[in-house]
Amino acid sequence: MDELDNYYNFCIEIATEMWPEYKNPRDYCHVLYNEQDERFKEMLKTRSVLLDDNDYNKNGGLLGLGFFNGVTDDEKLACYCIVDDITSNLTYLDFEKRFEQYNKEHAIFNNVPNLWDEIRKSEGGKLDLELIKLSSLERINKSEVVTYENKYFKFDYALNPNIVDWSETNFDSNSIYVRLDPHEYHEEQPVQRFFESILQPANPDWWKELNIRHRGHEGSAYLLDDCDPRENLEQYWEKHIKRVVRLEIKANRGPDGLLSMLLEEITSIDNNGLMINRVIHMDTDAPYGTRFNETTLKHLDIAVYVYKDHNAQKRMNTNINKGIRSDDADYKCHLLRIDNIPFKSVFGISYLFLKSKTLLFEWLKDQFDNLNDID
Repeated sequence: MDELDNYYNFCIEIATEMWPEYKNPRDYCHVLYNEQDERFKEMLKTRSVLLDDNDYNKNGGLLGLGFFNGVTDDEKLACYCIVDDITSNLTYLDFEKRFEQYNKEHAIFNNVPNLWDEIRKSEGGKLDLELIKLSSLERINKSEVVTYENKYFKFDYALNPNIVDWSETNFDSNSIYVRLDPHEYHEEQPVQRFFESILQPANPDWWKELNIRHRGHEGSAYLLDDCDPRENLEQYWEKHIKRVVRLEIKANRGPDGLLSMLLEEITSIDNNGLMINRVIHMDTDAPYGTRFNETTLKHLDIAVYVYKDHNAQKRMNTNINKGIRSDDADYKCHLLRIDNIPFKSVFGISYLFLKSKTLLFEWLKDQFDNLNDID
């Protein structure tokens, strides 16, 4: 038991060493192996006796790559398994670090203290330690890079700047808040990343003929079926490449009259035991009977919820209408928030943020049918 504890503690320790520069796990482990790092040698002894058929099936094809030479094939296979285990811990650590609540010790605030004053405040004056006012930042080339007081920062990795573009075009920038990575501070302008291109709706009025059907407290789920890529390439791509499983929607009106709606796009569990879901939440205090196209949302936000291991399997086997709460996610963070916007904006944001257009349009077809009331 002590050997296993030491093994996993070393995984965490080595991942922590790698995280600030997010070094390549295989290359880093190869250096440790060549330097006869004591931790790595102990890990190799432990992992070698734990090999099973899954390890051979997954990593057996890597034995001829030229890494970790001078040992038996089983020991070399164990080295690649160690790389996998450290990679998983590095992935967990990255979500943990990126999604931390803002604090003044984070690089972006430690180096530029005045940025702290731009954190979103609730109506009661409480700091929202996840989001920063977009209008206080100057964007560079409409990318994820922004500047403040001549220093540079980046949106969180999960926030596609195209979504911010569309929001800025259609809404008052003073009502938009974004997530900056708390560790991405740069003295010089950093290299911009390439993002997936998004076909953007022209403006929210594209949806002006739609009216929401009365659903009460009902929830719904839409499953992405498998298909032949020759018949529907987009749906096949969404299921097998983007790994979307289903879209779940829950809407209810509370005793205070506040109507809330939550959309969560469920993805398959990845090789690190993680389920990484995209979430949209909105609410309005518009009274019963208000016409859909006259309704204003108090706010709309988008977020990422990450479920790990047991929680990932639990999330796969149930849905938000069966008792799953947001605090069941191991890591979660809001990426963008917009206050006081038309209800019809839900569909533009959903189109830009969610991976599956197939399921989104199934929901729209089912949920909206030229009816006049909203509940």
